[in-house]
Amino acid sequence: MTAAVTGGRGATPRPLHIAINAWRDTSHPLAGGSEVMIDHLATGLAARGHRVELRAGGPTTTHPYTVRDGGGKFSQYLRAPVDHLRHQRHADLVVDIANGMSFYTPLWRREPTVCFVHHVHTEHWEQWFPKPVAAFGRTLERRAMPLAYASSLYATVSPSSAEALIDLGVAPERIRIVLNGVELPAPEDVAPEAPEPLFLAVGRLVPHKRYDLLARMWRQVHPVVGGRLVIIGEGPEAERIEALDVPGLELLGRVDEATRDRLYGEAWLLLHPSMLEGWGLVVMEAAAQATPTLAFDAPGVRDSVVASRTGVLAHTEGDYVDAWIELARNHDLRAKLGQGARERAEEFGWDATTTRFEEVAYEAVDAGRLARSRRRARPARPVPEARPGGEALPAAPGPDAEVRLPTSWELLRLFSREKTDPDPFYRALAQRSVAQFRHPFEGRRVLDLGCGHGYDTRAMRAAGAEVVPVDMDGAKLVVTGAPLEGSVQGDATRLPFPDASFDGVYCSNLLEHTPATPPVFTEIERVLKPGGWAWVSWTNWYSPWGGHEIVPLHMLGPDRGLRLWRRLFGEPRVNVPYVELWPTYVGTVLADVRSRPGLRLTSASPRYWPRHKWILGVPGLREVVTWNCVLELERTSGT
Repeated sequence: MTAAVTGGRGATPRPLHIAINAWRDTSHPLAGGSEVMIDHLATGLAARGHRVELRAGGPTTTHPYTVRDGGGKFSQYLRAPVDHLRHQRHADLVVDIANGMSFYTPLWRREPTVCFVHHVHTEHWEQWFPKPVAAFGRTLERRAMPLAYASSLYATVSPSSAEALIDLGVAPERIRIVLNGVELPAPEDVAPEAPEPLFLAVGRLVPHKRYDLLARMWRQVHPVVGGRLVIIGEGPEAERIEALDVPGLELLGRVDEATRDRLYGEAWLLLHPSMLEGWGLVVMEAAAQATPTLAFDAPGVRDSVVASRTGVLAHTEGDYVDAWIELARNHDLRAKLGQGARERAEEFGWDATTTRFEEVAYEAVDAGRLARSRRRARPARPVPEARPGGEALPAAPGPDAEVRLPTSWELLRLFSREKTDPDPFYRALAQRSVAQFRHPFEGRRVLDLGCGHGYDTRAMRAAGAEVVPVDMDGAKLVVTGAPLEGSVQGDATRLPFPDASFDGVYCSNLLEHTPATPPVFTEIERVLKPGGWAWVSWTNWYSPWGGHEIVPLHMLGPDRGLRLWRRLFGEPRVNVPYVELWPTYVGTVLADVRSRPGLRLTSASPRYWPRHKWILGVPGLREVVTWNCVLELERTSGT
């Protein structure tokens, strides 16, 4: 094993603390193969001495490992950051189970995270949600997820799912395949094939499993071969399938494992009409009972079914019906395929699955340790001498330096006390913001637009810049009883400076306090020299703090939120919407900036999560997750 998990090469691996975020627990009515596999993995890892904690949307039940109720169907995703701070922040590894929607733990965690994807959902979204929601979900899966987990390992359950991840843009070298296991009964415990035709389907009754299609094909097969088609499982499609009123079709709902395994053994065939699977766990469960599978040649299923050895893969509905009838009439062929299925099932076991995932977990933790070592090996940044009459602040690093302190979590901790003790938060924020600059300060003339109490002004001056601080509120320009040196009282939409008079413009948290943002950018464009830069940040309205005093009611929208706040608590004391605070949206500001020939957008990122620029590329998500948006602009020669 590797040094990160052993304390020395060749030593016994130390147990890991593994936290798992999953959409559902096995007790959920719609639990499927994904939940079964995660339960086996968690149980197996716990049995090997690892500390395993599962956080899942309710309902949950007890397991041989710790289980926490993560919330409802959608609220569990919103609660994920808080739950991470409370329970997972000290884990060696976090495993995010991505069922279309992932938990995006790398946004708030720098330590190792594995993204476990059973299959890419693609058209599943439209089967479950209205078109606008489906489009948003697909965008998250196709664009946001690969970017969020760009530095993480992926685990998946089949070559088909690995190929789908590669199609999303995931680097192949980051994908690890962890095959499902299966519980293998002794040969004498396998139930004999039923004397009369019995065909079995097992799974959740959901659209992509296509049991309605199976029922329609059964209409054609039943008059020819007779017998029964039994479907085990629950789900939203149950009523629609029953309404088809097909002769010989039985819906059993959920059954116990003993009944399920007996029916697996008695069945002539397992029928699997799904359009897409991660693997097809039910295929291997049937194979363990020496029952072959008839399925479509679909992603995932083509990995669990070996054509002509363990079952038959059809390409069209007509092929499926023909194969169904042929297999029903040919006992010898069924027996041959059943024997092949049993032999293949013997190649899989949950212990081997646990071992493989354990290897992936150690690999991820080791990679995280190596990354930490590299970060710690970076040379320290220089600290300037104290300026007369003021305290020293760390100097800005070069363009390629990476800021590590203060961390985002330290800023959030300081922000929680901002109302009663604002100084530590704003000092730390200024220190970090200046250190993140991609442009040199030394000898540059910089406009601090909306300077407030001057925290950023002092930080930039400490880094060597000639700073002109400007704010409309004269009271804020007085710091510790004395005016901020060189300060100017002025309006950001009508600046008292000539054209092309600054090398740079720094504008922190001003836009949301102006009735309209375009005039501000017009002035920034005007006062910048050609080739000059601008750094602009603001708190977007739908961020957690976008409404300032009326949080969290601002999430209802500015008008409705303000009305409800007034009804419940009276008039806000400060930052009254439409008086001192105006709704400002990421998409609107980006569109305005991109339309200006005299400004070029060079970077857009969340202020507190600068490594996750991909968020700004996802409409809708960026309005909430960005929290505070930073734009870096360059003055071009355009007019």
